[in-house]
Amino acid sequence: MKKVIHNNLYMLKIFFKTVPQYSFCYAFFRITRSVLFNTVGNVLFIQYIVRSVEFVIAHPEETQKIVSQLIIATCIYYGLVLLLNTIIEGIINNSLEKGAEIKIQHVFAKMMFEKSSSVDLGCYDDQKYYNNLVAANNESNTRAWNTYKNFVKLIENSAVLLSLFYIIRSLDFVVFILAVIINVLSSLFQMKLNRINGELYNKTMPYHKEIDYANRMFFLKQNAKDIRMTNIGCVLLGKLKSSSERLNEIHTAYGTKKMMLCSQDNLVKKILGDFATLFYLAFMVLVKSAYSFDVMTALWNAYGTVKGSMNHFVNSIRELHSNSIYIEKFISFMEIENHIISKNGIILEDRTVSEKRIISEDDAASQNDTVSENDAVSEKCTISEDDAASPNDTIPEKDAVSEKRIISKDDTASPNDTIPENDTVSENCIIPENSAVSEEGLKSNTETPITIEFVDVSFSYNKKYNVLDGLNLKINANEKVAIVGNNGAGKSTFVKLLLRLYDPDKGKILVNGMDIRNYDLDFYRKNICGILVQNFQLFALSLYENVKMDIVDPKAEGLHLDNVLDMVGLSDVIGHLPDKGNSDYSREFNSSGVVFSGGQKQKLALARVLMGNKKLVILDEPSSALDPKAESDFNELVLHMLPQRTVVIISHRLSTTKMADRIILIQNGKVAEDGSHKELIKNNGTYAKMFEMQSRRYKE
Repeated sequence: MKKVIHNNLYMLKIFFKTVPQYSFCYAFFRITRSVLFNTVGNVLFIQYIVRSVEFVIAHPEETQKIVSQLIIATCIYYGLVLLLNTIIEGIINNSLEKGAEIKIQHVFAKMMFEKSSSVDLGCYDDQKYYNNLVAANNESNTRAWNTYKNFVKLIENSAVLLSLFYIIRSLDFVVFILAVIINVLSSLFQMKLNRINGELYNKTMPYHKEIDYANRMFFLKQNAKDIRMTNIGCVLLGKLKSSSERLNEIHTAYGTKKMMLCSQDNLVKKILGDFATLFYLAFMVLVKSAYSFDVMTALWNAYGTVKGSMNHFVNSIRELHSNSIYIEKFISFMEIENHIISKNGIILEDRTVSEKRIISEDDAASQNDTVSENDAVSEKCTISEDDAASPNDTIPEKDAVSEKRIISKDDTASPNDTIPENDTVSENCIIPENSAVSEEGLKSNTETPITIEFVDVSFSYNKKYNVLDGLNLKINANEKVAIVGNNGAGKSTFVKLLLRLYDPDKGKILVNGMDIRNYDLDFYRKNICGILVQNFQLFALSLYENVKMDIVDPKAEGLHLDNVLDMVGLSDVIGHLPDKGNSDYSREFNSSGVVFSGGQKQKLALARVLMGNKKLVILDEPSSALDPKAESDFNELVLHMLPQRTVVIISHRLSTTKMADRIILIQNGKVAEDGSHKELIKNNGTYAKMFEMQSRRYKE
């Protein structure tokens, strides 16, 4: 129950924070109307009418006066009801709620997008993660509303029950006890029913997913040809049918249990509860003459209203459990911990790198270390392995440290040591492997040509079979290197590790001499690496946005974007469009949107790589969808466009790799061959045989 409360409160906090005005107004007026209608109207107002009738029967001469009072009371009561209904149904539901729906939908869409775009790629290999993702994406917005409205109902019914119990207790304590006993027994049955519904949900969810998958596959554009040209539609229909039959079997099995519980619940509430209470009230009025008919009417109406409100209260408790199941999946998704993260270490802020600095792997700075301003480190400074800084040692502001300094592996900074800020460190900076570097430090380390080195790298997806097994290779600055190998050799894994979508199990990957785990993750991916993949996506956005892959200011950036599109040979095509680069790609939302051919799409994707001027470019099967002529043209375009960048090419087509400076063949997770195309052909090894086989196909 503690988890149920925690999960519902988690969702309520998000809801109240997003739409506080709506949350307060809806709850206040709903609770007020419910108490007015159920307690005042159903019990006190009815009692007042019956008492007035009894009084008129006993005193006919007072008829006119009593009728006048009844009319006034009726007008006041129904006037209040009408006012509250108008506020709730007219203003809140039709005005405030629409705005609240948009805000809630936006907040959860943003949360889902930000989280799903930041989680480790390895999470997609986890079935539990995918289940939580599907549930969170499908249910988060709906469950937020369910949780809030259920919370209001819970408070609403609690307020009604408390007021009714007070009235019953003041009139006849026995009826109060009967109402409590009957409703507690009913609650027990409802709780059992809730547990069964929870089990039912868990057992039916996999089959609902299969049905959803089958339905989805029928309507996806990319499946249209297969469904028409093959019998795959029959297979999917078979899956849908078998899942539906299994769902029916499960519901049938649980239906009997649910029927028995509902019957027992009705027996307690209808037979025992209603009969016992009505018999007791009749006995007290007719036999004991304990109270008048107006009191009996009030007690009976109060008992009936208690029963209804208690039923709603129990349903609200059940909804708490039901919502908690979905919210738990949402929380689990939002709280997924990433393993691919930026390390926390030394932050080199606001520095110009100007001198060589070497800090060993195990150095640790104290929590009290500070950095003084405007220091210029002008020469190499050395502190020997046995040196130890005293607790009071500081480096004064605006000092020029002129000696060579090497901090040894065993050195530890003292609690009071300070390190000057705004140091000027040399161009030959060697940044420590265990440091996390700020954006300024990163820029200084990445504006130069990129070198890549895999040092004894091993990696496995399942922790059993190593896709890469002790891989060692180095790619020099501005070198064009092709990575080739058979299917499953580890080429795509190589790219994923280089992009830091995964971390190696063993070894390290160095970019410009620094372990990529020490780069700020977001900066590394978005400012260092440019990638063009085989299955790249074009979005239903403007052409400019598809190139920049970000928000575009056409006035400020249009000229630069046009230049990039001209470089890849798309200026003529785009120049004839009515809105030029602002034209929408795809006709999903705009019937006049542009649709490109395969070669034009490839060029647009290449424009993305050129846009950022990134020093490392990865081409993963970039021309696999093109015919040989288009492929040749594309390869020449790539070489022409990327002369001053380090380029890594992954390809099955060895005609693509001929243009590379070096070709690296990966087999069994290691480098099997390394050299230029001519060298590898001359060696007559595996690469030469692979090239010969592919060449023969073209000749035939």
